[in-house]
Amino acid sequence: MKKKTILLGTAAIAAAAGLAAAMTMKKSIVSPLKIRVDSAGNGNFGSSRNPPYNKHYGIDLVVTEGQKVYAPMGGSINIIENALSDKKGYKGVRIFAENNLQIDILYISPIVANDMIVKKGQLIGYAQNITKAYNQSMLNHIHVEHYDRYKSLFVNPTPYYFDSYVTASLNESVIEISTEEYQEYVAYQFT
Repeated sequence: MKKKTILLGTAAIAAAAGLAAAMTMKKSIVSPLKIRVDSAGNGNFGSSRNPPYNKHYGIDLVVTEGQKVYAPMGGSINIIENALSDKKGYKGVRIFAENNLQIDILYISPIVANDMIVKKGQLIGYAQNITKAYNQSMLNHIHVEHYDRYKSLFVNPTPYYFDSYVTASLNESVIEISTEEYQEYVAYQFT
């Protein structure tokens, strides 16, 4: 009887250790999670932007320079060499996830390479200082976009990271864009 109790105790300890390991493996893209809202603008999905693109197609997550950035989903990597078309030195990572989602994470120094396969929670780079490109009134941040390649939709990433819509976020869950408009957007942003 005592032996059974010890075995059950060992099983419970093993289960707890497994749960702790699983929790440790589940890393957020950055921590703490906070959407940028400052005097320079609003980092929520769908917020107003200047022409030619009048909406914000992603979310801006507040970071500090050099902060670790993790893959929010697993997939194949493509490095974005010019994350700001008019300012050199800012890079990003594009993850082609298995669920037809393309995730762009901008303003990071990647430590991954093109065609590399990453797992969710894997370190992919370090946050750059975006305030140097704009101004000190803007909080340092990374920009994260979720784009459904097959439906030609920008998907609101807020619920994925926060488990619900942030109060300040717009009610839009998707922004539809044609394939041609998307190609123009990419050319405008990254060339």
